[in-house]
Amino acid sequence: MMKMEVKIVSKDRIIPSSPTPSHLRIFKLSLLDQLIPAPFAPIILYYDNSDPSYNTPNLIKPCTTTTHLDDDDDDDNEDKATIMKRLHVLKTSLSETLTGFYPLAGQIKDDLSIDCNDQGAHYVEARVKHSTLREFLNRPDDLILLLHRFLPCDLTNSNTGASVTNIQVNVFKCGGMAIGLCISHKILDGAGLCTFIKAWTATARLRSSRPRSALYSRSSSLSSSSSSLTSSDSVTLPSSSDSDDNQTPRAASRIIHPTKPNLSAATCLFPTSDELWLRDSSLRMWGSLFINDGKSSCVTRRLVFEGSAIAALKGMVAAVNNNYKVKRPTRVEVVSAFIWQCAMAASKQIHGFGRPSLLTHAVNLRSRITSLLDLDLEYSIGNLLWIAAARCQTPIFTLDDNDAAADGLQLHGLVEELRNAVSKIDGDFVNKMRSAGEEEEGKYHMLESLEELRSSPSSESDYYGFSSWCNFGFYEGGDFGWGKPVWVSSVGSTGNSVFLNFIILVDTKLGDGIEAWVTLDQHHMAILQCNPQLRKFVSLDPTPLLLL
Repeated sequence: MMKMEVKIVSKDRIIPSSPTPSHLRIFKLSLLDQLIPAPFAPIILYYDNSDPSYNTPNLIKPCTTTTHLDDDDDDDNEDKATIMKRLHVLKTSLSETLTGFYPLAGQIKDDLSIDCNDQGAHYVEARVKHSTLREFLNRPDDLILLLHRFLPCDLTNSNTGASVTNIQVNVFKCGGMAIGLCISHKILDGAGLCTFIKAWTATARLRSSRPRSALYSRSSSLSSSSSSLTSSDSVTLPSSSDSDDNQTPRAASRIIHPTKPNLSAATCLFPTSDELWLRDSSLRMWGSLFINDGKSSCVTRRLVFEGSAIAALKGMVAAVNNNYKVKRPTRVEVVSAFIWQCAMAASKQIHGFGRPSLLTHAVNLRSRITSLLDLDLEYSIGNLLWIAAARCQTPIFTLDDNDAAADGLQLHGLVEELRNAVSKIDGDFVNKMRSAGEEEEGKYHMLESLEELRSSPSSESDYYGFSSWCNFGFYEGGDFGWGKPVWVSSVGSTGNSVFLNFIILVDTKLGDGIEAWVTLDQHHMAILQCNPQLRKFVSLDPTPLLLL
């Protein structure tokens, strides 16, 4: 494993730049916020210090590639000053952004609500010693096992009293950065997370061109050295109250954010009583499917599909003359179906026969609600999603290298199953769901859907869960003022993941490819990654530098 040390320099509480009004102290979660048991959906954004595509005027200029921030000498003072300014901008812009996203500055009160007490985001600054960003990214064999060091908290714990928002800014010796975010899944899904990141980066770009100002924080510096990465003028100041009493408070928020976040949409659309029937039912469902019981040692691999490989998979599906049941398959459909196909082939090799298999996919409800109710939910937070399930009862998949037509037919069938499953989550389905908080018919409808998933698996069947971050815009929306991220990543398993048989799909930087973060039992993964058909279409754990 490569030599790399992540040294914590400071721990702060970044509080909103304006206080949250008392009548907004308790933020009620929506019914759908009970669906996902994962404490966090961690994400890390990586920034080169000399992005050649960065030429935006009047913002923070790129550093040179010779800066070494873990040296004790006084060289490169100009570049160090640039890094210090970036760190200051991150903090001040976060403070202002939290004004509009005030529940994210609070603590988890219970499974039904957030205490919006302005405790602030848990914010950590760290230095990455003995490695530049490019050196780190160029070691893919070690990369996945090291990613958790860039995160500020334990991914398995999001209990009562925990901070909703946790952020760690890691500065490499070259000046590059890795910004790790862990925000409670109780209040944000992937789309909501991207909305928050876009608001934060937009605020930072505005802040970058302003004079330095005081920061609203509660600092706990771990270093008194003059080379500390914490901003020397970061102080705690009283902030003036604002008379605006709207649900999304304070005029300052509306000035800073180019888009006003919709905080109440999920709660209004899917209200909940003081009952936790959906949480209890979903926990039973997830537990029977893929929550790791601690007995299995799992591993994560990155399967990278370039745009040309995805085009070839689409061609295989389109070549099947089956009354054109699947027209214009999407990137997510063909990649999900292909991984499912290969995973079932690995299962057959393990067990000696093809086992029934269930695939689930998280479905973003925003577009369905928008078309149904004529609401703009593009900038909404909350878990506006449901689970679609596709089945393969009698798999016969062989993945024969010499029979492309048979492989295409198999893949076509799985894409069709997935598309049919997702299509069932339509306007009528959403309408029934919306009444679940108050009417027995809606509640029955949701419980029936979960029970159908729960009853499918058995000891003689397999389950694979998918979640797609594709098309959210993490790359396009991730520019703080010094260039777009060079890489956006999930976090791999270090051996004892919360979930087994779980796949996260992420855009590549070019936008036409997909990185699949696949977590499986070690034995299952060992067989899967040796599949010659899989290797024709994917690169296993390539350096992210090849994807730039």
